[in-house]
Amino acid sequence: MPGVHGMQAVILLLLVFVAGFAVVADRLKIPYPVLLVIAGLLASFVPHVPGAAQP
Repeated sequence: MPGVHGMQAVILLLLVFVAGFAVVADRLKIPYPVLLVIAGLLASFVPHVPGAAQP
């Protein structure tokens, strides 16, 4: 399975981002879900990201 390693890298990267957002939310004293929403909005403006395929 050649795509497994790529998927594992994506999952690991997402976990690192979630942990980082938790630290930032704690330091800024804002609720964690609010920071996730802001991060998601900012990520939606990143150019050249392929769309997700819908089954």
